[in-house]
Amino acid sequence: MPIVLSGMASSSIGMQELPYARLPFSVDGSHLGMEHYDETDAFPHEVILISGVRSDHDVMRGEETQLIGLGAAMDLSGRDAIFILPGTHSKHMFVRDGRLIDFKTFMTGEVFNLMANHSILKDSIDHYRQPDFNAEAASAFRKGIRESGSGNILNALFTVRTNQLFDLLDKRENGMFLSGLLIGYEIRDLTRETDAHLVLCGGNNLYQLYKAAIETLGLSGRATVIPSEIVDRAATAGHIRIFENQNLTLNKTNL
Repeated sequence: MPIVLSGMASSSIGMQELPYARLPFSVDGSHLGMEHYDETDAFPHEVILISGVRSDHDVMRGEETQLIGLGAAMDLSGRDAIFILPGTHSKHMFVRDGRLIDFKTFMTGEVFNLMANHSILKDSIDHYRQPDFNAEAASAFRKGIRESGSGNILNALFTVRTNQLFDLLDKRENGMFLSGLLIGYEIRDLTRETDAHLVLCGGNNLYQLYKAAIETLGLSGRATVIPSEIVDRAATAGHIRIFENQNLTLNKTNL
């Protein structure tokens, strides 16, 4: 049974480092770099290792495979779209006529983790858990999103501390406020992209938060929200499409 690998497996700390594919990048996966490993007696499986993608100022390994999987289920021709993939390092991917033409990385999740666990703010918050997204938590989250438009992020972060000192929010609500603040700064960047349709691709763990952010910032009218169960399977769908394309290419070559 063949095995298809993407993401950090093709990085300098993975199985073998592969050069990044360059933009523009077709979302059918035809521009990806790949390395093939034949099966052996010790490991009786063919392995296909997939490269990441780079621009002049950014890189990714793994998210391009998710985009290929999502593209297989959507018509990406005829209009500009920005695919939003939340995560530790969120990606905003700019697609035009079935090609990825640019992308941006936002360290939203990692900054939240640093602030929540390794800064003065760690004693001012409790961590978010999905079942805790009640009316009070949602209100605090939206307050953080609205606060994201009021000034510099370095100053805004300290309001998490003063929320606790002045008893404005309890610790759980304050954790939601911090999350809203950081996600708000990330999503607010899209308010300047007025011509593109937004496609939110949040998995189960972040789906509610990013959907609420898009609604709070008034972007719902030009956004499509992909169900989380589809997003959670996007990488697998991308692997299948890449494998099928490879087999088609090999068959044509043999003919």
